[in-house]
Amino acid sequence: MKIRLICLTFAGLLLLTSFFSGEIVLRRIPTVKIAHPDRTEYTRSVNCTGEIVERRRHDTYFSLPLMVSEVNVQVGDHVKKGDVLATVDQSASAASLISSYASASTEELYALIQNSQIPQDAVNVFSASGSLSDRLKEIPSEIRAEISGTVTSLNLSVGTPTKAYTPVLTIIDDDSLVAKVAVSENSIEYIHLGDRATITGNAFHNRSYDAVVSAIYPSAYKKYNSLSYETVVDVVLTPTGNTDDLKAGYTAKGSIYITDKQTAITAPYEAVRQDDLGEYVYVMEKGKAEKKYVTTGLELSRGFEILSGISRSDWLICNPDVLTQSGMTVRVKTDEN
Repeated sequence: MKIRLICLTFAGLLLLTSFFSGEIVLRRIPTVKIAHPDRTEYTRSVNCTGEIVERRRHDTYFSLPLMVSEVNVQVGDHVKKGDVLATVDQSASAASLISSYASASTEELYALIQNSQIPQDAVNVFSASGSLSDRLKEIPSEIRAEISGTVTSLNLSVGTPTKAYTPVLTIIDDDSLVAKVAVSENSIEYIHLGDRATITGNAFHNRSYDAVVSAIYPSAYKKYNSLSYETVVDVVLTPTGNTDDLKAGYTAKGSIYITDKQTAITAPYEAVRQDDLGEYVYVMEKGKAEKKYVTTGLELSRGFEILSGISRSDWLICNPDVLTQSGMTVRVKTDEN
């Protein structure tokens, strides 16, 4: 009886030892996450930066100073061609013009006063040289918009004379806004007129604009980029749709597509490692982690493009940090472990 009890006790101890030993060994086997290499669609592009500029603008200016009695617009207003933007005080403008002349006859002065209804006290400051009569005829009664667009600058104020040959206002044609971007000399050979592109920017409220390459400048120049100078060529991207949210001066980011849509086999960035011999991944074969060297290509949104070394049917180990060498026995991570 005692011998039987001893045997049963010994057998139980062996079972417990075997169980716990198995648990210890199992815990030492790395747990890996596996997945097949992905298939990713992509389009190769050249990225560049620049700003939104206008192709068509109109600066309104006059060859003589003017006085306005009413201003009907302010910066930011949208106007149509022919709109009256300001009313000119012809009498005050004529008086200002007359006061700027060096000499004139009294008879001419009085004739000008009568024709232009200039106050009599302007006689004391009147001087003329050249054809003053012709200059007075140049004074308009109002200032109109020469093109449709947005008023971007305004130098008109009631009671203050304008400056001759200085723009009194600027109008930008909203439909002529484009992105002028700088493309590196290393990439310009891939860019062609008509290439598709998209325009984005910090001020675009997460919106992108479809565009096409409409112009490539004929010469390059040096542009300071962070810590050094880079040789670039300006390229114009013209939006193909609505541009209501664009404003001249905005920073623009361009992506110019230089190939049609293509397909690539990719591996997650975290799955690819590198040693002295090159880049490699681990794949699971018959319960073991096998090291395989690969050739990578583009860096895409979902990982490295894999040009050679593994196939779509391989089980790729996505957490190689748990491995110390090739040939290790591994177990697949499940919901239970």
